[in-house]
Amino acid sequence: MSDGVDSRPICYLVVGNHRSHDGIYEIALVLHDVLAVRYRLVVSSGVVPDEINILIDEFSSPGFADYLAELRRRRPGTRYLVLATEFVTPVKVLGIELFKTFNFFGWRDSWRFVADIVLSKFSRRRSVPYFHRRFLGFRALLGDIDGFIWMTPTVQEHMTALLRTHSSVSLPNAVIYPIIDLDSMGQKSNLQGAEFGFVMTGTQTGYRAGVFNKLSESFRELHWDVCRSIGYSDQGATFLLLARNGEFTYPSPKLKELFNFNPPQSSSWKSCSITRIYRAAMAGQIPVVTKKFGDHEAEDIAELWDEKKSTAQRLLTDGTIGRSLLIERYLSAVERYNGIAHRKNAAFFEVLDGLQSVPASGSP
Repeated sequence: MSDGVDSRPICYLVVGNHRSHDGIYEIALVLHDVLAVRYRLVVSSGVVPDEINILIDEFSSPGFADYLAELRRRRPGTRYLVLATEFVTPVKVLGIELFKTFNFFGWRDSWRFVADIVLSKFSRRRSVPYFHRRFLGFRALLGDIDGFIWMTPTVQEHMTALLRTHSSVSLPNAVIYPIIDLDSMGQKSNLQGAEFGFVMTGTQTGYRAGVFNKLSESFRELHWDVCRSIGYSDQGATFLLLARNGEFTYPSPKLKELFNFNPPQSSSWKSCSITRIYRAAMAGQIPVVTKKFGDHEAEDIAELWDEKKSTAQRLLTDGTIGRSLLIERYLSAVERYNGIAHRKNAAFFEVLDGLQSVPASGSP
């Protein structure tokens, strides 16, 4: 459907199933910028009947899946395109799989998570852990989903095994590749004027904090105390307010450092953190990662931190007296990546075009 003013078909991004909007604003901007050439993205609190609804895989309340299934029965023209961000992983003991859940990688804290899941099966007083509730809601909705968007090819691989066990029908699906527009909010100017330094944003895990402390120590040894760590801010709420008003602009995070440090959640993490790389680039910073997994082309725009003194010295030189050449290399890498992203997003548009052809409820 279009609104008569803008002839592009509308896709609705549903956000009412999220208690917190931290992290959603990057996904919304990715969708908006990729879709903009052919579709219009509108943010909606609730599902819009008889339209294409994009939902991020947050179905932790049992009522969500029930409602979506019932709406489909009443209004079969309503389409659900789920954007999957989490990993489907098996929980195994002595090689025997007990069950599947989201994001179990065998960390020490993860076994406490498993114990909580098991205990919740025998006691109503024990609540089911959040990520397992998300998994259960996602699994319950599988029969009503029309297609999938994956944030990375690795998430796609993890999800495919679950989908095979649930249905013999192959649903339309595609990986979405963010477009990194460094002209949208003056990011190129920020690269020139930023202070030399590093900031770490996002979820603060013990592993991330430890890696960040090592980075800080390496630069203190060079007599440069240039690292700081911050958590999420209220940018998610600010962005979604702008998005509902039709103003899809990236909220300036006011980060002064040249580099944005992006270690994974844990030492056993298995995939590129594309959202963190995108967040850094759109904030006018150069992303720095601690490992390149080889599963996403966006990794090529990031600098690699390997805890070596020689690397610290190189980054210090490149970020100060050698900044012009550093920025030149970075902008060339972003341009190459965007070319790849535009080509690969053709598969995403094939999925949308197929859903767009589904008639609304009651249509001939």
